[in-house]
Amino acid sequence: MSRGAADLEPLLNRLLARERRDFERVMPVDAKQEELTERLIVPALPALEAEFLAIREEIDREMRRQLEANPTSAIKGDPSRYPKGYCLPITIRSFERFVARGLGAARSEVFDAVWRFHEAGGVVGRVWGVLREQYFQNAMQFGSLYFDVANDTVDVRKPKIEHMPLATSGFRNVESIADFAAIGERYWKCRIYPNLYFPRMMPVAPLVRIDADRERLSLCSFNVSMWRRSIDEGFREAETRLCDEARRGRRLPEPWLERLETYRREHWPKSPSPPREGVDEAAIRQAFEQARAIAREGDASEGYFDRLSDAARSVEVFGEFAEDPAAGGLP
Repeated sequence: MSRGAADLEPLLNRLLARERRDFERVMPVDAKQEELTERLIVPALPALEAEFLAIREEIDREMRRQLEANPTSAIKGDPSRYPKGYCLPITIRSFERFVARGLGAARSEVFDAVWRFHEAGGVVGRVWGVLREQYFQNAMQFGSLYFDVANDTVDVRKPKIEHMPLATSGFRNVESIADFAAIGERYWKCRIYPNLYFPRMMPVAPLVRIDADRERLSLCSFNVSMWRRSIDEGFREAETRLCDEARRGRRLPEPWLERLETYRREHWPKSPSPPREGVDEAAIRQAFEQARAIAREGDASEGYFDRLSDAARSVEVFGEFAEDPAAGGLP
């Protein structure tokens, strides 16, 4: 196979090619995946681990330099926390670097082994899900193998690399919004409420998160696989959940309603403000119908939902307003 550096993006796309709804999801492991993994990946495992460990060391040096040069870009403004919380960027960069090395002049035998595995029908891809019912995690799937290149991003005392059969890993897909909320409350040690306060953002961020230790309210925007699946299903699950919550009258605690009202007034003074206690079922259904109309535009709508997700991620409301979060987008 002839390869060059210019082939990186199309090759990445080819390796990660999946149906929209399957992006970042663990794919089923059948007898074929078991056989291919045992024959082509298992013999290469020592070299594969060594390759990714070398890549991690490169990435760690680069990330630490970047965070020290720009501390405000670090999680909580604290570069010393790295790698804690950097699971996604480490996983993305590691896979890209692995493919780039495979395209390089030095040629990578272990990349060639992975490529032969892929060509034979083996599943190769980046996955996101729940690990051992404890927390969300990004990792890679090589057929029947779970391969984590960011194993130390929750507990920095752990080894950087971890791999094992998927069947014994305790790693699974997130199957619903309720599943996401239950794991999120345990993992983040927070309380999660329905987002009845930012109507336009509800399709991509139907949940509100309150972190008690930081006195912070934010919106839970979905990862790529969840919101793509949500778009393909016409946002029906999110709409149903929010309408049920509105009928049940489940709202934010009173102090947070006051803080949220002040936040909207300060950051979006010219935008129509929804009712202080949140929108009703009719307004929810209207917001989702508008989102479905936009989604029917197909690929042209992805930019809109990307911007909406970015706006949702920018929402931060603090208990004592000790910080001045930047506004982003319209409610």
